[in-house]
Amino acid sequence: MRVKRLVSLLLPLVLMAAIKVPFGGEITLRLNEPASTDPSPTGYSGAIFTSLLYENFFFLNERGEIDTHLFHTTSYDPQSRTLRLHLRPNLSFSDGSPLTAAQVAASLKVFMGHDLLSASRLNRLIKTVRNEQDTVRIELIQDAPTILELLAAPELVVVSDQGKTFSGPFAPGEWVKGQSFQLKANPFYPGGRPCLDSVRLLFTDSPTADILLASPGKKIGHYREMDAGVYQSAYLVFPQPGNSANIQIALTTFLRELFTTLGPSFRPLDSLISDAESPITIRVKTFPEAKMKSLLRYADIKLYAPVSLREMEEPFRRYCEGNRVRIELLFVEPAQLTNIIKTSGIRFLLIDKTWQRKTSVAEKVARVIRETTFTQFDEKYLRLLNELDETARMDDEKLVMEQAARAITMVVEDGFILPIFQRNFSLYVRDRISNLALDPLGRPRLLGVTKEAP
Repeated sequence: MRVKRLVSLLLPLVLMAAIKVPFGGEITLRLNEPASTDPSPTGYSGAIFTSLLYENFFFLNERGEIDTHLFHTTSYDPQSRTLRLHLRPNLSFSDGSPLTAAQVAASLKVFMGHDLLSASRLNRLIKTVRNEQDTVRIELIQDAPTILELLAAPELVVVSDQGKTFSGPFAPGEWVKGQSFQLKANPFYPGGRPCLDSVRLLFTDSPTADILLASPGKKIGHYREMDAGVYQSAYLVFPQPGNSANIQIALTTFLRELFTTLGPSFRPLDSLISDAESPITIRVKTFPEAKMKSLLRYADIKLYAPVSLREMEEPFRRYCEGNRVRIELLFVEPAQLTNIIKTSGIRFLLIDKTWQRKTSVAEKVARVIRETTFTQFDEKYLRLLNELDETARMDDEKLVMEQAARAITMVVEDGFILPIFQRNFSLYVRDRISNLALDPLGRPRLLGVTKEAP
């Protein structure tokens, strides 16, 4: 019996020695340059960047199940409507400082203040958030046994109150503005140390990138294509009422024509989600080129956009010069957008949303409504969101599409948003990169990735 027990204890060690995991090395990843190391909830590139530096409360694993690296157990009491998240012992941020229940609770409170659909759902449901030693205690307003699904929002991450240490698999290293940003492996990552020593983000087109984002269907030598199931839609939003209708149409015309010049991956969008899955088509009104130019030439327009669209800055400038149109393009951090709209009276906003194909139509329409109405969000839109949620729970596809069509029609008739373009994404991975998988949101999992020597 003692011999059997000894063998059972030694066997995993023997297997670990036989299956040697190659640690070390660096891979390069082509992304858009972020404005800062703060979590970025917008854009596919921003979502990938955030996942490298910040850890989610919960996530969907490869089997589609809710999983976590932070909590060893969770418990929900329907009588008291209380969820308890029990933190794993001895967790640390990237600098070795303790990752505590107090910081997890504070991260949740910060997130609930964001102008996102996932945050607003938690805000309507959660009564209090407290920390008790190694436990986060969440008291709900009403019974919600599926609360963990809401806490698995991809934008909900653990942030440090110091702001200079990180909870994700990597932490910032050297940042050469406009060129590259090295992220070093986080030795204290709660999911285990990454196999790689570092990931270098490249911000210029480079033939040396090991992983890059591009439109589907490209044939690139020594790369394999991975279908991310991700697409990006962009909209022109009018946060304040009272704009000239002709100026709105002229600016819409200008932007739709601009993006068609950027290549076949940019397609005009005639819906609020994607043309392929939308229950209705939006007839976007445009002007002839001459009328568009004459209206915009002296309109003195300031067009705001999130930093996730900064890659458009140079093409936008060239297109304005070519058409002799003066439009000032200003970029803002997504976290600051709502405050700027309230205080600065933004009238024109170009905004993008990143979608997963597998996400339901009702969920996408709800996000558009909640995350683009800003100061115009009122009881009417709240009621519309509740109706979409209720219909989605009925599991009747025909009814869901009818309700989604009704919601889209109402939003378009209110005239504060118009679709501009859509583009799809694939990931292209160099052949010598091994063990790379995509999470259910299309983000690359780099924890176990290794790179063969050239």
